[in-house]
Amino acid sequence: MSKSNATKHGLTSQFDPTSGRDWYRIILNDPYASMEFDQSISRREAAALSLAGAEVQRVKTERALRKFECQDDLLFAQRIELSKEVRTYAELIQNVDLDKRQKTMLKLMIGLWVKEFKSIEKAIATRQRLLRRYHREAASAHRQAFRQWCEILKQTTREA
Repeated sequence: MSKSNATKHGLTSQFDPTSGRDWYRIILNDPYASMEFDQSISRREAAALSLAGAEVQRVKTERALRKFECQDDLLFAQRIELSKEVRTYAELIQNVDLDKRQKTMLKLMIGLWVKEFKSIEKAIATRQRLLRRYHREAASAHRQAFRQWCEILKQTTREA
């Protein structure tokens, strides 16, 4: 379930070599490092690749979370449109005497608006919770990959 949610939000897609290539090169301190591997890959290359992928994922989830927190999402636009609709109807009926049938219809519409508001607010809360979780998971994977990279560096300096 959570994997399909993360995929739906585009935050757990396959590692994109073009976006990770620069990180990989920075990590290895080699501006010409290639990510094209034959059948064997060294532990150092594997750790660097893992760290590069974790870095890309961490940045991607952080950007998605920040964008959402800036209310740059369709859910916020839906909430704004619903608010405008409610305000428009409120202004229209403000100076009108309503008969019993019209009052009943208005109560039904208010009930539908409240239900829709609650639905939108629930969707916003759910998406925010998921984006925060994806970011925490990406940060955790990044920390783990960084620890592994540091271990490789320690071993390399001991051997040298």
